[in-house]
Amino acid sequence: MFRTGQRIQGRLVRFVYVCAPDGISRYGVVAGKRMGNAPCRSRGKRLCREALRRLVPWIKEGYWIVVTVRKYGLEEKASNVYHEMGSLLASRGFMKENWPNYAWNQVDHPRASEDCSSPDQNV
Repeated sequence: MFRTGQRIQGRLVRFVYVCAPDGISRYGVVAGKRMGNAPCRSRGKRLCREALRRLVPWIKEGYWIVVTVRKYGLEEKASNVYHEMGSLLASRGFMKENWPNYAWNQVDHPRASEDCSSPDQNV
């Protein structure tokens, strides 16, 4: 993947992607050892995973995407990482047409219709 994939580079994150040979999208998040110690790398991966989790419902199908956090991304807020990831993906045409752009607090995404707030009735 890292040898043959195409790259998108931003200030906070970097993407490596290839077209999925099986048509099923897969996502990964990595942070290299040069980024810092284990707590720093873990925080960076958490930021990227949260931003990616919010973007996945609007990313077009059929790609394998790996997100690498950069040194500047370790110090940013999750919403800033989300905004950059969204803008980088949109600039390359990865986002669907109904993507609500940079709405960090967006509630009505495709999976929001599932009611998770109701308490269990069989307690």
